[in-house]
Amino acid sequence: MIQTIDYCEAYREAVAAISPRLFDEITNHKDVLSETIQVVLCSDVIVGVGFLLQGPSFAQLSKDLAEYHLHMEYETLSDAMLEELFSQYEGALPEEAEEENWAGLFFAINEHLVRKLQELFTEVQHMLPEKKLVLRTWCKGDNPGLMEYLMDLDFYPAKVTPIMVSPIDLVASIMDAEEGLPDSSEPCILELPKSFGVEQEVVILEAELTDSFWEAYQTANAAAFSVPNTLNELTYKMREPDSKVFVALHNGAIVASVSVWGLGEHRASTENVFCAEAYRRLGITTVLMQYAFDYLRNLGYREAVLSVFGDNLPAYGLYRKLCYEIETTTVEMHYLAKEDESR
Repeated sequence: MIQTIDYCEAYREAVAAISPRLFDEITNHKDVLSETIQVVLCSDVIVGVGFLLQGPSFAQLSKDLAEYHLHMEYETLSDAMLEELFSQYEGALPEEAEEENWAGLFFAINEHLVRKLQELFTEVQHMLPEKKLVLRTWCKGDNPGLMEYLMDLDFYPAKVTPIMVSPIDLVASIMDAEEGLPDSSEPCILELPKSFGVEQEVVILEAELTDSFWEAYQTANAAAFSVPNTLNELTYKMREPDSKVFVALHNGAIVASVSVWGLGEHRASTENVFCAEAYRRLGITTVLMQYAFDYLRNLGYREAVLSVFGDNLPAYGLYRKLCYEIETTTVEMHYLAKEDESR
């Protein structure tokens, strides 16, 4: 009654209805491993979709890293949607639906899909036996039921990431009482200490997202993060009109950056925040973030959202000064391929 099959173009409409977000990734995100895209059928009705997506480390297989990550993305119809769908269904039904155990049917569908994605992940691991691959997915810290469910499917909690939110208008009002937010419609100039040489100005502005910019950005990002985001991930996030990358330049080189994109419901992400080590503790990132806040406020966004690694205390201190507060957490769940005893 429940089965997974490979995705094909004939399923576009059904998949888009189930998960517009995942359908958009399937269509536009170049890090999606197309050969892993699965749809799950229940009584010949499409009720879910999932796939594997290469993480930043997996894109660097040529490097000697401790582990390489694939991400598991999936979504199915909720138990309420399943009840609505199958209550008047005239064909053969799975046992859970016959008994109107909609929650049980929901979990059975999810387990079937997750197990299939784990199987596909294991196949990738077997093709790369010299590498340690890790399958990652995430759940909200306030959803212990999902965490327990994933643990029943052999995932384990590996990392907790705080999700922080800042009220943009509050930051603006605090700044207005002082010198105000920097005007994002024009470049902002900061003076560096004399120790930085003849050229002591840092220019903050909106980046023009050309191929040459992305090349320079990846170099700067890699210097700040040991495993930076892939170019495919960055360009995917920057497709929408409101999405921008703001940078701080010194002598034409990128020394700091923040990226923003809309999340809906008057919320926007302020992510991929980094600053070159030599330029830290000079107030550059603070002004850069305020510059982004001005841009978002002008578009009507009310809240800025970001995630921060729990051990990054300097970043946490900066975000607290910008009125970010922890709203929730996400738990990163890991799965390791089981040894194939037949091998």
